[in-house]
Amino acid sequence: MIQVSILMILLMAGLIGINSRQLQAVKVRAQRPMSRAMLAREYAAGRLTTAEYQRALRQYR
Repeated sequence: MIQVSILMILLMAGLIGINSRQLQAVKVRAQRPMSRAMLAREYAAGRLTTAEYQRALRQYR
Protein backbone atom coordinates (compact mmCIF):
# COMPACT_ATOMS: atom_id res chain seq x y z
CA MET A 1 0.00 0.00 0.00
CA ILE A 2 2.87 2.37 0.79
CA GLN A 3 4.41 1.61 -2.60
CA VAL A 4 1.18 2.61 -4.37
CA SER A 5 1.07 5.99 -2.60
CA ILE A 6 4.75 6.65 -3.43
CA LEU A 7 4.00 5.82 -7.07
CA MET A 8 1.05 8.24 -7.07
CA ILE A 9 3.22 11.03 -5.61
CA LEU A 10 5.87 10.47 -8.30
CA LEU A 11 3.18 10.50 -11.00
CA MET A 12 1.73 13.79 -9.74
CA ALA A 13 5.22 15.34 -9.55
CA GLY A 14 5.79 14.29 -13.16
CA LEU A 15 2.52 15.85 -14.30
CA ILE A 16 3.29 19.10 -12.47
CA GLY A 17 6.74 19.16 -14.11
CA ILE A 18 5.21 18.73 -17.57
CA ASN A 19 2.71 21.54 -16.93
CA SER A 20 5.39 23.99 -15.79
CA ARG A 21 7.39 23.23 -18.96
CA GLN A 22 4.32 24.00 -21.08
CA LEU A 23 3.78 27.28 -19.22
CA GLN A 24 7.39 28.32 -19.92
CA ALA A 25 6.87 27.52 -23.61
CA VAL A 26 3.74 29.70 -23.65
CA LYS A 27 5.67 32.60 -22.07
CA VAL A 28 8.43 32.31 -24.69
CA ARG A 29 5.79 32.15 -27.43
CA ALA A 30 4.06 35.27 -26.10
CA GLN A 31 7.29 37.30 -26.15
CA ARG A 32 8.02 36.50 -29.80
CA PRO A 33 5.90 38.39 -32.37
CA MET A 34 3.90 36.06 -34.62
CA SER A 35 2.50 36.37 -38.11
CA ARG A 36 -1.28 36.41 -38.49
CA ALA A 37 -1.25 32.88 -39.93
CA MET A 38 0.80 31.63 -36.97
CA LEU A 39 -1.57 33.36 -34.53
CA ALA A 40 -4.59 31.75 -36.20
CA ARG A 41 -2.92 28.34 -36.04
CA GLU A 42 -2.10 28.73 -32.33
CA TYR A 43 -5.65 29.94 -31.61
CA ALA A 44 -7.19 27.03 -33.54
CA ALA A 45 -4.99 24.60 -31.61
CA GLY A 46 -6.35 26.08 -28.37
CA ARG A 47 -3.04 27.49 -27.13
CA LEU A 48 -4.36 31.07 -27.09
CA THR A 49 -7.49 32.37 -25.40
CA THR A 50 -9.91 34.50 -27.41
CA ALA A 51 -8.77 37.63 -25.53
CA GLU A 52 -5.08 36.91 -26.22
CA TYR A 53 -5.82 36.26 -29.90
CA GLN A 54 -7.81 39.48 -30.33
CA ARG A 55 -5.17 41.53 -28.49
CA ALA A 56 -2.45 40.12 -30.76
CA LEU A 57 -4.52 40.81 -33.89
CA ARG A 58 -5.00 44.44 -32.84
CA GLN A 59 -1.22 44.94 -32.99
CA TYR A 60 -1.33 44.29 -36.75
CA ARG A 61 -3.96 46.98 -37.43
